[in-house]
Amino acid sequence: MECHLSIHLFFIIYIIGCEGGPYFNDDKGLTLHDNKDLDWMAKRVNDETLLSTVTIPGTYQSMKINTFDQHQVWKLEKQFEAGVRFFDISLSDNVVKDGSPRKSMTFLEVMNIMMSLLAKHQKETILLRLTPEDKKSTKAVEAYIQSHKNKVWDEATMPKMSQVRQKIVFVQSPKFNKGLMVHSTNVGEKKFKSTGENMEKIKKYLQDAKDKCSQHLALTETTAEKLFKSASSVAKDLNPEIHKYLADLLKDPKKPKCLGVISVDFPGPDLIKTIFDFNSDSGSSSDGSAGAENAEAPPPPEAEGE
Repeated sequence: MECHLSIHLFFIIYIIGCEGGPYFNDDKGLTLHDNKDLDWMAKRVNDETLLSTVTIPGTYQSMKINTFDQHQVWKLEKQFEAGVRFFDISLSDNVVKDGSPRKSMTFLEVMNIMMSLLAKHQKETILLRLTPEDKKSTKAVEAYIQSHKNKVWDEATMPKMSQVRQKIVFVQSPKFNKGLMVHSTNVGEKKFKSTGENMEKIKKYLQDAKDKCSQHLALTETTAEKLFKSASSVAKDLNPEIHKYLADLLKDPKKPKCLGVISVDFPGPDLIKTIFDFNSDSGSSSDGSAGAENAEAPPPPEAEGE
């Protein structure tokens, strides 16, 4: 009886506690801002720009939305609409590990959603880090790549934006070696101590990313874990501080040229926008030269013929 009461109490607190804020959001029904930045890669990133030099909002455990170990609240489509372009997904038995007690989404269903989003937003790209937990999942991913060579990027070489628009770019994980190698700035350092201490770590990670992103895909994961403290509780305090730090960096005359991928739990729309606002020189090339007229240019012939 006590167990049932505890579970009921948890859900009452969860429902009452939903918050659709600008930096932290655990409200799945939150209405986004207008859609002027929906295709932010098309408007802000020149075709000649190396993908590693694009500052990209991402989510950690992007599909863990149906579990006590929850990291996100929006489905993939909503995350994409908010500006997220890096997704992190684990697979087991060819099914997404989302914690759902019901039938979870298959790998193919996830890929169909992403391809559908890219068909509607043809100058965007999606970065996807997969962690297959077994051979069946690994084989399914490899088979998909082989049958969709013209729609994915699975090479280790860093592409220009012109090479990956309307494509899914695979990012390597410890259990999957297809795609871009990633320089993760905080491997094994996800233990939460306090908001202040974690922010100092994140600042260090981002400084490291700033130095690496000109050539390497840098990834900063801001997620943190603590016993008896949920990811949402951590993110509720941490996300506003992350936003403040990034907003201050953005206003600095010496702002970094790139910060790589910044992966967040329960991001709000303003935090996501602040991350992709680092790509502020609309249509500028990676060397800073003006090129707004080229921002909407078609891909080069070799990309069209793939």
